[in-house]
Amino acid sequence: MKKVCSFILFIAITLSSASAQNESVLGWWQGEWSDPGGHLFSFVLHLKETEAGELEGSFVWRLQKSPREYEQPKLGLEATEFVVGNYNPNTRTLYLRGTGKEDPNLIIDPDVYHLILSKDEHRIEGKTNDHGTNQGKIWGIRPPRV
Repeated sequence: MKKVCSFILFIAITLSSASAQNESVLGWWQGEWSDPGGHLFSFVLHLKETEAGELEGSFVWRLQKSPREYEQPKLGLEATEFVVGNYNPNTRTLYLRGTGKEDPNLIIDPDVYHLILSKDEHRIEGKTNDHGTNQGKIWGIRPPRV
């Protein structure tokens, strides 16, 4: 019985500490993604924590600019990318990986995101895989609370 109680206490502490380490990045973010080729997307990101203490959420992307003529009619259209990931509070590094999408207008591809949380916890920024180029730039802020 003592081993069972110790195990339950261990699990509770582990889940509690995982929750505490993710707290800084949970919630809503808004910002922009761009690449050197001239694409610009705005986004709203929502991150929540799973029961296992990992991160999951979604980006809602809106195409703002494109250098491609055939994408001009798609400006202003939106798509959703589903992500999973983790956060390291020691390095303030947020890692997200796209796992799927709802994109009837074919404006996005799932990506990989390496972000740094600012010391004041109000800004994230970093790079994305961007089809293997690692040249996608992304930044976000916490939207003002109403």
